[in-house]
Amino acid sequence: SRGLGDVYKRQGKDKIMKKKTILITLFSSIFILISSVIAFLIYDFHYEFNGIRTADENSFSLKFSSMNSSDNHELNLKQNDSLNIFFSINKGKANLIITYLENNSTLFKGKNITVGKFLLDIKDDGNYLLSVYTKHASGFINIMKNSGE
Repeated sequence: SRGLGDVYKRQGKDKIMKKKTILITLFSSIFILISSVIAFLIYDFHYEFNGIRTADENSFSLKFSSMNSSDNHELNLKQNDSLNIFFSINKGKANLIITYLENNSTLFKGKNITVGKFLLDIKDDGNYLLSVYTKHASGFINIMKNSGE
């Protein structure tokens, strides 16, 4: 028969094993959580552009099968010019912002754009910044200057 001392030793060893198991489980869970967060951040914030970019003094065009980044182009426009804007985003998210740089005012702000075609009239001479921000998107954005002269 076992003595009372053997029972206490076994109970002590069982408590130590339970604590070890809990600590191993806790550290394993923390490691998995941190690894998952790092993997998500790498996926979500990595720069990617697979497509064609064209930009000149009259236009700004992006056609992309995969874009996870931002792009800008500056146009010098005159009063009575207009911008012919046409876009179609098939997947992901895309934002389009047009800013009048002379006073930093926003002329157009499209958040989560999908499909659109419109004409944007220009009221003032100056430089305009065309900005596109995407998250895992595919599609195209085409902006062309129409001279008002």
